[in-house]
Amino acid sequence: MIHLSDTARRRIGYGVIAIAMAAVPTNVAALLALGNTQEIFEQVFLGVVFATVIVIAMRAAPRNGAVWALVWGALGGAWGAALESLAAQRTGLSPYQISEGGLATSPAELDWLTAMIINLGNWVWLLYFLLVIHLVLLFPSGRASARVWRWAMWIAGGVMALNAGVAFFSLAPWVRTPYDEIFSGPMLPAIGTANVILLLLAPVSVGNLIVRFRRSTGVERLQFRWLAWAVGILAVTLLSGLVLSPFGLEDAARGAEDVIATLALAGVPISIGIAITKYRLYDIDLIVSRSLMFVLLVGFITVVY
Repeated sequence: MIHLSDTARRRIGYGVIAIAMAAVPTNVAALLALGNTQEIFEQVFLGVVFATVIVIAMRAAPRNGAVWALVWGALGGAWGAALESLAAQRTGLSPYQISEGGLATSPAELDWLTAMIINLGNWVWLLYFLLVIHLVLLFPSGRASARVWRWAMWIAGGVMALNAGVAFFSLAPWVRTPYDEIFSGPMLPAIGTANVILLLLAPVSVGNLIVRFRRSTGVERLQFRWLAWAVGILAVTLLSGLVLSPFGLEDAARGAEDVIATLALAGVPISIGIAITKYRLYDIDLIVSRSLMFVLLVGFITVVY
């Protein structure tokens, strides 16, 4: 097993954060080409909020599992959104629309970059589940509260890896089967089963967080309170799309749903930021100001770009 120093862990964490932040200007450029100005604000807002909290938390607790779940979840969410915009710019269809049979062309018939954008756009977002499964099970200590929850995290990680592997090789640039046939073939049941498992584990994980919140006392209860509310609202927002979709109401509620989803998602890092600063989680009073200065500088450069 590789043993890394805190300095090495921070450097790796900052590298992942930088890669995640690179998705923001990429997404903004694609959204500008598509004429979607509302989502530009949402993506910049989320990028600044997540980067601020992650930099502070990484400097304070580079060995904490909850911090790393936040890092990788932000990476998947940022690039999942950017790749969706890039796919729409290059093909006129989002990865979701392509998975619904909207594209009859095969990956091999597209240029390599477009094929890889569609490929990655169909599975990178899976890292997003780290926010609603691993983060809530590991917060705030970085360790699961019981063995059963450690098994739940391993199962979720295995399902995400299997799902990503199937999607990557099924949608590789050298595949000559048309997209509509790929998604109507054996790939669809495999990915569908994996997604169902993740969707079942997500509310169970949120339920565990709520139970631990109700059993906690003192400062720990205050640290739990904000995250419990934020994750609960986020989970309801994510499931609302699944409830509205069968009734054809998802498109009608799209605008309001996007705003609510953005605020709910931003609530997760904001709640952790409150726990860190107001309730002295990870004991980082001395490094908050430097981290804020660094992130504000990066955010300013991004906005100017």
